[in-house]
Amino acid sequence: MSTRGKIHGEWDSVSTLYHTVVGQLTIPIAAGLVDWVHDNAPLNRPDVSVMDNGCGTGIVSSVLKRNYPTLPLLATDFSSGMIDEVLRNAEASGWTNFQARFLDSRNLTSVETESITHLFTTFMICLAPDPDQIASEMHRVLQHDGILGLAVWAEPNFGFFEAPWIEACQELDPTYEAPTIMDPAWTKPENIRRGLAKAGFERVEIKAEQQSWDWENVNAVSTYFFDGQNPGNTKWQDSWTGRGQSLDKVRPLFERKLEEAYGQSDGSLKGSMPFCLAIARK
Repeated sequence: MSTRGKIHGEWDSVSTLYHTVVGQLTIPIAAGLVDWVHDNAPLNRPDVSVMDNGCGTGIVSSVLKRNYPTLPLLATDFSSGMIDEVLRNAEASGWTNFQARFLDSRNLTSVETESITHLFTTFMICLAPDPDQIASEMHRVLQHDGILGLAVWAEPNFGFFEAPWIEACQELDPTYEAPTIMDPAWTKPENIRRGLAKAGFERVEIKAEQQSWDWENVNAVSTYFFDGQNPGNTKWQDSWTGRGQSLDKVRPLFERKLEEAYGQSDGSLKGSMPFCLAIARK
């Protein structure tokens, strides 16, 4: 199977759960990004053409349509499962002036050059293959002086899970090292600035922030991590079982480490995720 096909299939399986679990984390981030872009390039003017690239289940699209219901909006993703989910959300919410297309972000073939005024992409480029090519394609489809609004995780491993997972595994196998989940070149402010400049973007502004991530109990976290089929989590699990190790043995240790790191007196877990927002112009 090609890299593109493999990743496409991985995200198909996670799409339904993703909106519920990750949505609570990313909706506030998406709302902040939309507001920041609007403050710099108003979204309510009559000549806008907006794109949500790597739309997932439509979290950014939902924020845009809630704030600007008549906005012309194109959502794209390389997972048919994600596109199916965003179309269900669009129909249930009665969105108008909306299209969703199955497209690989490395080759936005059906999007005309310089046809988009506002382009959003959230938590996609840091996880996708060939991020530099994705950035180049986004630059191509933006109009002159068009604006990009981008969000990425600020660390190359998913920070909330990283220390508990590695510590749990190393209790059983001290030589274990977790593989990197995200491309380091598209995390951290200085790397994002470099990548956007390489693609031709100008007037880059970046914010590094933290978003709280709260869970009802440790079982909710463990169920999502082990059973949710998120490709980042399964990459770590595969790296463990590939060494002949058992997920059943490491799971209770992982849960204990989560409680030690984030546990509250009422049994809930509270942590945070570092992320970066960026805006840039063509």
